[in-house]
Amino acid sequence: MTCEDARAQLLDYQRGRLALPAESEVRAHLDGCADCTRDDALEHELTRALEQRLPLHPAPIALKRRLAAQWPTPSTQRSWWRRWRPVLMPALAFAALLMLVTPVLYYERTASRMAGERAGLVAEAVNDHLRVLASQHPLDIESGDVHQVKPWFDCRGRPARRPRPARPRSSGRWTGAST
Repeated sequence: MTCEDARAQLLDYQRGRLALPAESEVRAHLDGCADCTRDDALEHELTRALEQRLPLHPAPIALKRRLAAQWPTPSTQRSWWRRWRPVLMPALAFAALLMLVTPVLYYERTASRMAGERAGLVAEAVNDHLRVLASQHPLDIESGDVHQVKPWFDCRGRPARRPRPARPRSSGRWTGAST
């Protein structure tokens, strides 16, 4: 970069308006060139003097009115989104919150109801078991006549053989579950 190019870009460099590659080129040139560094310091001092030390006078009212007349007027027609946004945003937020909370509440209530039903079934099974243990003849089954009821399970916990239907023999004796 030449000194002319660097001096032309000093004001933009000081105000941070240069692109990153151009800024790094100017910075590299200022690091190597004493004349341009001195010009940079003078430009910086002049900018500070103009911006801070000189009095600021307000613009005349006639100039302000002329400028205001030239400015484009804002359109009074607002889009439908700008008109409805104050109402729709809270409603949409509430709907989203409701969609997030409803499954959680449903799951909690269903799980607690099912746990209550399970607890009721367990309590009933325990009560039945205690009632059988406390009775005089816990597993006796009364049978009549010559019939006896075989248990469904033998002593090892396996299912017993399926009982045959009872039918009279030719000798007059009944056969079936008791044989």
